Amino acid sequence: MKKTNLLTERKIVLLLLLTSFVLGAQYLFYTPPWQAADEITHYEYIDILSRAKIFQIKQESDYKLQREIIRSMDQFNAWKYVFEERPSPPPKRFWSLPVYEGSGTKLNRPPFYYILGSFVLKIFKTDILLLKHYLTRLFSLFLSLFTILFVFLAAKIVFDDPYYSFTAACLVAFLPQFMIMSGAINSDSMANLIGAASLYVFLLSLKHWKNYYLLLLFPLLIIFGLLTGRKTFFIIPTLIIFGIIYLFKHWKTDKFRTLLFSLVGISALLIAYVILRYILADLGTRVITHTTELFGFCGQVFQKNFWADFKGYSQQFLFRSFWYYSGWMAFRLPNTIYTILAIFSLLGIIGWVKYIGCKLLKRAKNISVNLDFFLLLASICFLAFAGFLCRMVVSMDPMARYVFPALPALAILFVVGLKELIPSKFKKATLTSLISLLVILNIYTIFHHLINTFYFHFW
Repeated sequence: MKKTNLLTERKIVLLLLLTSFVLGAQYLFYTPPWQAADEITHYEYIDILSRAKIFQIKQESDYKLQREIIRSMDQFNAWKYVFEERPSPPPKRFWSLPVYEGSGTKLNRPPFYYILGSFVLKIFKTDILLLKHYLTRLFSLFLSLFTILFVFLAAKIVFDDPYYSFTAACLVAFLPQFMIMSGAINSDSMANLIGAASLYVFLLSLKHWKNYYLLLLFPLLIIFGLLTGRKTFFIIPTLIIFGIIYLFKHWKTDKFRTLLFSLVGISALLIAYVILRYILADLGTRVITHTTELFGFCGQVFQKNFWADFKGYSQQFLFRSFWYYSGWMAFRLPNTIYTILAIFSLLGIIGWVKYIGCKLLKRAKNISVNLDFFLLLASICFLAFAGFLCRMVVSMDPMARYVFPALPALAILFVVGLKELIPSKFKKATLTSLISLLVILNIYTIFHHLINTFYFHFW
């Protein structure tokens, strides 16, 4: 790539990140304190760790802090936004809160997000609860900026055209629900970042399949995933699919070296297990227990009427909460907008069908991206949605943000579909219009829907 083109690309990426930050800051500051999903309990763990020693993961609830947070919730009229009468007097503990008691403690969660978030409060020391609240929200937003960057880098590997790479990054950056979660105190931001980074490493390893040293990154990805939460668990089965594709590419090359580096990766995982289990005792026990519970959790799916629950919840919540459904899924956009978004989403699916059809008919000239990349992207999306469906049926928790760690793969796949449908001569105009419409959707969401809901509807 020419130096001039490289500088232009960097400027475009910086502009995207700056725009994403400004957009995310709007959601961050306009959303009232404690009005993003589970913020009260996510923040509690971060605040407690900020006052503890590093890696002192095992903690007990801080009821003094809980009382302070509840007073702040009362100050900002939290009860109105969940359609509850103001409790008088306000409760002293989270488990006594109306509606909010469903937000269980996060003190038993994998701690990666909370440890990093606690460093922010350790550095910017203050006793003002509201200031610490917004500092922690900003921490989440910065994690999301790195997610957007990894989406662009991953898309750059898939596409040979920067317009498509930029569009894929914009699909993530300007998705309203992604942005509202990016400006919230929630471990989802870390899970999304791990998902995006994993996708980039997977694609980079397939592109440079003769560089065996890249395989050494996978044990780190798995460890970071386990330290983040079960929403990133799809990385492990994706690694198996990646391994099949990778070995197939090496079928007529040096298989011994591939096997050697695979064994190195497995050994690294075993070493990591020993470190977590026996050296970092609290941390290791937490991660291992979390993984064991996950297998039991997935097994419960077959004990319920899976498809009946899926049909009901997907119709009511899944699509809407993917695009935007704020305030603990209490305030949705108008149905007309969801209908337009559904038609828009259908274009990507039509493009995928065309891609698969061209590949089956062996029309190589019409294939927009490498088949290896397409299979990997499709596998990630399938596994993430399968995990989401397990969670939805078992816990009746239908929020689509649980698949957002796979959102980078989904965004790139969508652009693959668009690339199949858009004639080359209309490429720039179509992609520019698409990005502009996403920006307009965010402007409408913020200044008409979000502000009107929280600052005018209840007053």
